[in-house]
Amino acid sequence: MAHWILDHLILFFVLDSYGRFLPAILNRLVESTEYLSEQEVKSCEKQNG
Repeated sequence: MAHWILDHLILFFVLDSYGRFLPAILNRLVESTEYLSEQEVKSCEKQNG
């Protein structure tokens, strides 16, 4: 019984930390992809002059 509770507590903590960190990670990913696409646009504009 105690083992079952422990497993659920661990699962809860993992999900809880994911719930906190996942939005930040997703935002970071979105920002980096936006940054990369901006750089690509800038380099294309330089080439086309």
